[in-house]
Parts: sequence; C-alpha cells; structure tokens
Amino acid sequence: MIFERQIKEELIQWKTRSQRKPLLLRGARQVGKSTLIKEFAENYRQFISLNLEKIEDRYFFEEIEKVSDIVNAIFISRNI
Repeated sequence: MIFERQIKEELIQWKTRSQRKPLLLRGARQVGKSTLIKEFAENYRQFISLNLEKIEDRYFFEEIEKVSDIVNAIFISRNI
C-alpha cells in the first residue's frame, strides 16, 4: 500500500535526524497507528508507548511541570 510506505518512510526520516524531538502520532481511531508504531519500534532497543487517551499516561503531562521530572516519572513507571 502506497500510504503505508509513505508513513514508514517519514518515520525512518524522523529516526535519522540528529536532533529529533519525541515522536507524536495523531489520527483517527482504528486506522492502525498503534500497529504502525509497534512495527517501527522493533528497530529500537528501548521503546515507550504512551496513549494520551488513557488517564494514567496523560497524568505525567497534566500533573508534572518540569520536563526532566516527566521523563524520570515515565521511566520509573515503566521500570526503566
């Protein structure tokens, strides 16, 4: 499928950027976002998936102000 290849190519381009920012993937429900990211994550030793529709994942961003504290809280919650 052409669309799938285009999205995967954009993810690969994101991965190769030296100063990339965290990857946020947004879109309609039930179109394969989670599946796409899980497949893409196979290229990494470590991978953290957050679903901001879930209260427990959204908590980090709603209740914690400092970025370093957010990162630490996420790592702790995932036993990293």
